[in-house]
Formats: sequence, structure tokens, C-alpha cells
Amino acid sequence: MKITKQTSILELVQHYPAANEVLAMYNLDCARCVGASSDSLEIVAEINQVNLEELLIELKKLEDNN
Repeated sequence: MKITKQTSILELVQHYPAANEVLAMYNLDCARCVGASSDSLEIVAEINQVNLEELLIELKKLEDNN
């Protein structure tokens, strides 16, 4: 699975369980949020004032390890 800014949080953590650790680095406890199934990385980053590009760089490292 390719990680993009449109990837939902639920899809991300289901496919890459280690993504929870990356999200935690940014103080995002998104996997347990009500909107996890519909909220995209872009929305979560915007709402939580997280740099989306930096977050994607970290998450894409998971693609390389898979």
C-alpha cells in the first residue's frame, strides 16, 4: 500500500501497525479517534497543526521496510 496524504488513519495503521509509533512521535493518537476510518493524514495534520510533509516522510519509511 502506498501512503499518501489521502490515506485514512485506519487504513494506515491496519496495513502498517508501526505507524502508531510514528503518529505518537507527532502526539497523534489517531488510531483511537472516532474519525479514524474517514479522516485522512492531510486532515489530521491540519487539525493538529502537524507538518504534513514531515509526517509523510516518516511514514513512507514504513513502505521501504515492507
